[in-house]
Amino acid sequence: MSAIGPTLFGLVRDNIHKNMKAINGRGPLELLRDQSYYLEMCNAIGQGIAEGSPIIQFVTEDLGLTGIPPVPALVGQGIGVIVDQEYMTRRIYTLVRNKIIEHYGRSTHPPYDPPPHTSGQYLKAIALGIAESVTSHFAKAYILTSAHPFVYQGVGTISDGFYSGLSVDTIHSLILKYSPRFRGYFWPIMARAIAEGYVDGIHNKSTGTVTIIGTCTPILVPVPTQLCAVPGAGVGSGVAA
Repeated sequence: MSAIGPTLFGLVRDNIHKNMKAINGRGPLELLRDQSYYLEMCNAIGQGIAEGSPIIQFVTEDLGLTGIPPVPALVGQGIGVIVDQEYMTRRIYTLVRNKIIEHYGRSTHPPYDPPPHTSGQYLKAIALGIAESVTSHFAKAYILTSAHPFVYQGVGTISDGFYSGLSVDTIHSLILKYSPRFRGYFWPIMARAIAEGYVDGIHNKSTGTVTIIGTCTPILVPVPTQLCAVPGAGVGSGVAA
């Protein structure tokens, strides 16, 4: 299983609404007489991120038991891409703000973290809603599967910077595909900033763990040709899907 578009859409819709409501007591699902554009935006973000992330590649740093010579473990398993919610929020907010300044010369949004009673609170509500949704969904949606050539039993750690393979261009295009009524000049620019912030957050500030499951059979006679249970380290690779 990987990210599910309708599930992520629902989370984005509800989280942005919650964050907007925290600012002035009412969110878009209560304020807007015509909610269709709000729902289209949330659906485009959720579907675009999910469809653009069918698999996420990763590498691991492994600790555990090795053999002499090495005995590869064919399977490492884990659940969840663990996202740094604060980092992703900051990146989406900052990238959108930077693009506003780039295209319009200025922005009413202050640098992150925006103080109360500023327009930045509304941009942060969107950025945080997206990051909250990705964080909660990705922690359960992805199954991690990996191979480990050196450690046959132990733990593989996916650290910051160890995920790869996502395409900003693909996710940006999918967000636009799912928001056909958004004809404004700035929406494609904002959609790209969201895609860039999301990919940055996964590639550079997300973690995970796999359990390395393998066996080693010692061969000691007539002469030792395979030793097992030797503490050691190595690297592995796999996919979250």
